[in-house]
Amino acid sequence: MEGKMINKKGHVFAIGLVIATLIICGVILYSFTQSSKKIEIAMASPYALQELYDKETKFTFYAEDSAHLAENQALFEVCQKGAVSGLSCKPYEPESAYVIWNDTCNPVLSIDELFKKSFNSSFKNFIANYPDETLNNANFSTTIMGSKADINFDIISLKKTPEIVISGILTYSAEHAYDSSFSHNLEIGPDEFRNIYSLVYAKLKECIGRSSDMTLVTSCMNELNPDRWGMKVHSSSSEGKNYLLFDLTSKNKFLFENNGLKFELLVLKFAIKV
Repeated sequence: MEGKMINKKGHVFAIGLVIATLIICGVILYSFTQSSKKIEIAMASPYALQELYDKETKFTFYAEDSAHLAENQALFEVCQKGAVSGLSCKPYEPESAYVIWNDTCNPVLSIDELFKKSFNSSFKNFIANYPDETLNNANFSTTIMGSKADINFDIISLKKTPEIVISGILTYSAEHAYDSSFSHNLEIGPDEFRNIYSLVYAKLKECIGRSSDMTLVTSCMNELNPDRWGMKVHSSSSEGKNYLLFDLTSKNKFLFENNGLKFELLVLKFAIKV
């Protein structure tokens, strides 16, 4: 009888030990699982943020390329308009491709606004074509000084929405503020057209001081050789008044849109009454 009681107690003890072992194992397993989840989350969050950084970098490269193309387009459009704008600007009637430069219509007065307006319009169009709705509506401001265009984007909140679900419960997400600004070096900026204006009028004063004969004045003006341009000058007359007609052709080619994509030299035409 006493042996049976001892045996029974042994069974109870063994069962209790098994139950206790299972509980301990369960606790350890649960702790390990939770720890694994935390590790996965810790790895997933930086990954999500890195995706946003990559997204920002790709857009910045695109924006910088867009600035280069916008400069090319702006230069073409500026040259097409004779590097001037305003109500007082008139074409030279016998040959309307030439715009008359004078005291009230010249690059010194209008080139900054003209260049910036064209540059911003082209740059905005390029950005609008970027394949990301969060970024292609980005607002920006442009400051053009000398040979640089400084472009600043408004702050954009980039978000990485949850895509990975861990154990059916836990997710991750990330958010990053895109605040970009960069400077684009202009190959030819507004200052170039002001310099042309100054060079031409200084040379004209010199040439007229040598002779009043239009043939000689024209020959004298053809001595002028701007750094980035080839220049040809010929004389013309309209309504009894003498004019010099200037054809400037850039020494480098530029990529621009003009009834199709073109990679050509820029052409600037203007006229000055003598």
